[in-house]
Amino acid sequence: MTELIDAEVMELPEGSLESTVYSDLANLQRVTQITAEHARAPHKEKVLRHFTPKEAIQYLGMASTSQLAQFADEIDLELVRDASGRYRQYTLSNLNAVRQFLSAKHGETTARALKFNPRRREGDELSILACVNFKGGSAKTTSSVHLAHYLALRGYRVLILDLDQQSSACSMFGIDPVLEPEEHLLGSALRYEEPCPIEQVIRPTYFEGIDLAFGGQWIAEWEQDTPRVITEAKYRADFAHQQLELIEQELDEESISAARLAEIEDIKKQHLATLADATEKKLYFQRLRKILGPVEQNYDVVICDTSPTINFLSQATIGAADHLLVTVHPEWLDIKSMEQYLTVLFRHLSELRMAAESVGLDATYMDRTLNYLITRHDPNDVTEKGIADMMRAYLSGVLDNAMLKSSALSEAGLSEQSIYEADRKEFTAKTYDRAKAAMDAVNSEIEHIILKRWGRV
Repeated sequence: MTELIDAEVMELPEGSLESTVYSDLANLQRVTQITAEHARAPHKEKVLRHFTPKEAIQYLGMASTSQLAQFADEIDLELVRDASGRYRQYTLSNLNAVRQFLSAKHGETTARALKFNPRRREGDELSILACVNFKGGSAKTTSSVHLAHYLALRGYRVLILDLDQQSSACSMFGIDPVLEPEEHLLGSALRYEEPCPIEQVIRPTYFEGIDLAFGGQWIAEWEQDTPRVITEAKYRADFAHQQLELIEQELDEESISAARLAEIEDIKKQHLATLADATEKKLYFQRLRKILGPVEQNYDVVICDTSPTINFLSQATIGAADHLLVTVHPEWLDIKSMEQYLTVLFRHLSELRMAAESVGLDATYMDRTLNYLITRHDPNDVTEKGIADMMRAYLSGVLDNAMLKSSALSEAGLSEQSIYEADRKEFTAKTYDRAKAAMDAVNSEIEHIILKRWGRV
C-alpha cells in the first residue's frame, strides 16, 4: 500500500508553493487510497462474462453450434445456461478445454490442430509486440488490451506489460496500481541492484489466458537510475580493461614466480568478472528481454503498452520487441507527431546499434516488423480518409484494417471493458457488431503477422 506523507516530519514555510503542493498531495493520496480500496472490494472484482454458442464457435473456428454441443458433451463439460434456462453458455475455460481436445484429436502439430489451438509449438519463438507513439490519445492502451483479449479468446497465452506510469492497461483489468507496493511491480524486476524474479511481479487476471505485469509510479526509479548505472559501468569497464592490459604485460615477462602467477590468475578472473558485469549493465536496452527469459515458455505473445515518449525504458522495449505497432489517429497534428517519433526512433536505433557494436554484439534488429495502425478512424470524414490514403501510399506496413471510431468502443471503455467482454445486449446491435467486426479485422491482421514469424502463413 502506498504510504501517506507524514506531515509531522515536514517543516515547510506556510503559504509557500511547496506547502500548497505538499497539502494537495497528501489529501489526494488519501482520496485515491480510499477510492482504490473501495474499487478492490470483493463485489467490485472484474469477472469475464459467459459466451453464447454463436460467439463460441466464432472464437473456436467451428462450423456450427450443434457441432460444438456434441464435442462439449463428449468431454463432459460442465456448462451453465442463460437466464431462460434454454440455451447453453460457455466460459473461456470451456472454450480452451474444447481447443485442447480438438488439437489432440487432430495430432497437435497438424494444420487442423493448429487452427483449433494456435499456441506456439517447439521451435516457435516468443512474439513480443509493442504499441508505440509520442502522441497521447493515439489508442495505444485500447489497441493493447483489445489485442490481448482477442488473442486470449483465440487460445493464445498472453502477457501484458503495462510500461506506462499511468498504468491505464491495469485499470482495464480492474487493478489499481495505487495500492501496490514496489516489490509487486515491474520496476523491482528491472532494477540493477538485487532485482526480484520476474515471476514475483506477474499476476493472473480475471481473463483466462492473460497475465499482467506493470510498472506504475515506481518504473520512474529505473528510468532515473539507468544513467548512473551506465556511467559507473563504463568507468568500471575502462578500469578493468586497463588492469587486464597491465596483467598481460606482466605475463610477458620471463621471470614470474609460481606464487605470483597464481595470484595474477585470481586477479585476472576478478577483472574479467567486473568487465562482464559492466558490459551487461551498459546493455540496458536488452534488459527487458533478458528478464523475460525465465517465463518465456509460459506465453505465446507479450504485449507492451508503452508511455508516449522515447526514454530508456522505451529503448529497452524496442530492444525486446519483434513487432512495433505505431498507433496513429488520421489527423495532421497526429501525423506530425508521428513524424517526430520516427525521427527520434531512427536516431535511437542508430545509437543502440553502435552501443551494441562497441561490445561486439549485433543490434541491427533484422527480421523485426514495423506496422502502423490507424485508430479512431471515421471513414466518412473526407479529411481523415485522405490522410489514411496518404499513409497507405507513402508508408510501408500500414495495416489494411483500421480501428473505427465507435460509440460502442467509447461506452465499453467508460466501464473499463473491451468490446470483447462487453455484452452485446447493452448496445445497439448494429453499432456493437460494426465495432466488433472492425476490431476483429485489425486483430486478425496482427495475428497474421505473428503467425508469419512462426512460419505458419
